[in-house]
Amino acid sequence: MGCGKTTIGRQLARDLGFEFIDMDAYFEQRHGMRIGQFFANHGEAAFREAEHDVVVELCQKPNAVVATGGGAPCYFDNMRLMRAAGITIFIDIAPAELARRLGKAKESRPLIAQKTDDELLGYVEEKLASRLPFYSQAHITVDGERLSFSAYAGLVEMFPNAAALFDYDGVVADTESQYSAIWSAIGRKYHPEIDRFDMVIKGQTLRQIFEAHFPDPAVQQAVEAELDSYEAQMDYRFMPGVEEFIGELRSFGVRTALVTSSNDQKMSNVYAAHPRFGDLFDVVLTAGDFVRSKPDPECFLLAAERLGVDPADCVVFEDSLHGLAAARAAKMKVVGLATTYPREQIAPTADIVIDDFQSVGYDSFF
Repeated sequence: MGCGKTTIGRQLARDLGFEFIDMDAYFEQRHGMRIGQFFANHGEAAFREAEHDVVVELCQKPNAVVATGGGAPCYFDNMRLMRAAGITIFIDIAPAELARRLGKAKESRPLIAQKTDDELLGYVEEKLASRLPFYSQAHITVDGERLSFSAYAGLVEMFPNAAALFDYDGVVADTESQYSAIWSAIGRKYHPEIDRFDMVIKGQTLRQIFEAHFPDPAVQQAVEAELDSYEAQMDYRFMPGVEEFIGELRSFGVRTALVTSSNDQKMSNVYAAHPRFGDLFDVVLTAGDFVRSKPDPECFLLAAERLGVDPADCVVFEDSLHGLAAARAAKMKVVGLATTYPREQIAPTADIVIDDFQSVGYDSFF
C-alpha cells in the first residue's frame, strides 16, 4: 500500500506495450463488490481463497503487467505461482516514507483512515516486517524512492527469457560415488559379465534399467527393495556452490528446473534431507513425468515447455553421458560437470566443462 504499484505499473505497461491489470480492481469486477464489502460479508479467509483463484487466473495472461494486492504474495503458494509465470518486482520503500505518503491519503483508505501519524507508522512497520519474507522472494528488488519510471521498462527489457535445467545426482547433489557403490554391488551380484555396470546404467531411469538388464519381475522387486533401503540412508549433500549459484540465477530471473531420472520414493528422501529443496526450482520433473529417458531429449524438452521457454534459450547442467547426449539432442546449451567422468570424456558433448559451481556465476552462461 502506497509504494506506487498502480502508477508505476500503468507506465511500465505503456512502455512495453502490455496490458495493465490492477489485481484489486480485477477482483472487485469479478465478484461484483468492493473488497471491503467482500471482507465484511465473507471474512478474510474466504477473501484470501478467492484472491488465490484470481492469482492463478492472472498467471495465465500473456504480456501483462499486474499490480498485486499487498497481501497477495503472502498466502497459499501465490509467490511461487507468480515467480513461475513471469518476472516479479518488489518495490522496496522504507516504512517512514510509506507512512508519509499514506498520511496524505488516509481518507481514501479505510484500513488507515482513523489512525494517528504514530499509529500509522507502527501499522506500516508491522505489516512490512511480516510480509518481507515473501516480498524478498521477488526476482528483482528496486528502490522505489529513487528509481524512475523509465528505468522499470529497462529492467524488464534486460530480463533474460532463459532457463537453467539441472540433473540431480552428480550435479545438484554429491551422490554419484554412493550410487557407484550400490550399482557396482548389484552388477557383481546379477551381471558379473558386465564390466563397470554402474557406469553402463548411469543416467537411466529404474524402469529403463529393468527393461534392459532385469526382465525377471522377482529380481526387479529384490533390486528395488535393495535400492530403497540404500537410498533411505544416503547422504544427500549439495554439490559445492550449487545452492548459491541457483539462487543467483533466480535473482536474475532465470527460471530453473530439476530434470532427474530419480523416482518419487527417492525424491521424498531428498525433501526430507532438505525441506526447502523445492524453493530452488520452478519445475521438478522426475522419472514418472516422461516416457523416454535420457539420452532421449523428451525430459528436457518437457521442462522447457513447462517453463514456457524456447529450448534454444535453455542451459542444461549434466554429468552423465546419457544426459549430455539428451541435452545436445534437445538443441540446448550444454554444460558438463566433471564429477562423474573425466573432462576429456565429456568435453566432446559439452559446450562448457566445469568442475563445480564455486567459480561460476550468472555471467558465465547467460
